Amino acid sequence: MEPQESNWSELCPELLSEIANRLGTRPNVYNFREVCKDWRFSFARIPRNLPHLSPLFPHRFCAVDPDFFSSLSRGTLHHLIADAVYLIRPRNIPESTKPWLVTVEEFYRGKLCVRLPLSGISAKGNLPANVHIPNALNLSDFHVSVIARGYTLRSPGINHCIDKKLVMFGNPACFEPLSIKDYTALVRVEHGRIAWVRLSQRYDWGCLSFQGTSKFDDIVNFKKRVYTVDRMGRVYVVHYDGESQQTLKMECIVNDTISSGRYSDRRKRLVVDSSGVLYMVERDVDCGEKIHFKVYRLDEGNCKLDEVIGIGDDRILFVGVDWCFFASVADFPGFRGNCIFFLSGSFPSYTESSFRGASKELEVTIFHFEDGNAGPISAFPGYSDILWPPSAWFNSEFSLS
Repeated sequence: MEPQESNWSELCPELLSEIANRLGTRPNVYNFREVCKDWRFSFARIPRNLPHLSPLFPHRFCAVDPDFFSSLSRGTLHHLIADAVYLIRPRNIPESTKPWLVTVEEFYRGKLCVRLPLSGISAKGNLPANVHIPNALNLSDFHVSVIARGYTLRSPGINHCIDKKLVMFGNPACFEPLSIKDYTALVRVEHGRIAWVRLSQRYDWGCLSFQGTSKFDDIVNFKKRVYTVDRMGRVYVVHYDGESQQTLKMECIVNDTISSGRYSDRRKRLVVDSSGVLYMVERDVDCGEKIHFKVYRLDEGNCKLDEVIGIGDDRILFVGVDWCFFASVADFPGFRGNCIFFLSGSFPSYTESSFRGASKELEVTIFHFEDGNAGPISAFPGYSDILWPPSAWFNSEFSLS
């Protein structure tokens, strides 16, 4: 007797309700409701405070120790916030239309705030006089793709442009789904220090170091662990101690330095692509004022960094304050691939402050690996249309709903 095929549209209401209550985020609910009429009716009313980006964030906490992140904040209240990079394009308009690249963050549950895509500066107050953005925007009216996801730290009295990259590290000993208390937050603060705090125990915090090295250029999540790189190009992995699963440990996995062991004078960046490969990007100091980049790929098996020529004709690398991500060139009609869009100050020297200006969004430079051609984004007609202000097809606004 052949088994009968299950009809997903005929699941019992109790089971549908149980599934719906576990979806966690607004996009998941939208996808659930689109399956069929019965599923849509099982979740007929969407709570206004249902989060867009993560069921765990925003998370607000007060540090018990007054010295915690003292260099970041004048107060003790901190906000851990989920953010994302969206690629937005209009419906019912030819695919040749340029999309809009925008960063959103969820400071309040159910409400996304628009920020300039590379600098993270609030969109409010940075619009040209002839551009108006609505107070609410229905994302279902557009084609929306998530290009990158991340987290950020907001603290009282701190400019949003100050580099303070945050990664969340879940304890592998805890059962899925993880709660907020199963995470440790790690943030790269000024001068390259990496501070951490265990969210289950606010008094349990500190700064990472390895055999005297305490200044690092970047941190990323990679294969459920945290990776970082120091000023010499050595790569480290941060993980939980194998026995207690409570203590963070740092281990150097690539001990060989880059640039022939010379001390680089500019910050390096880490980026993970969609296939799960970790890259390090370095602005070449041998070229003086001329712009040039070197890219290295992590060879995990042999514990080394291999230099690669370019990033491939099929993709573009974007580098900003906190963000460093790849995007497919197919999403940007008329653009060349194998290039970097980078914000002024995203590869700063160690002797200068990053992102000191109030509005750096238009100070974007493009570098092409193929021919070494580089210049401000204004030198490439149409390229700035994807950043700010929004493309002409986008008829205003401000907060996404």
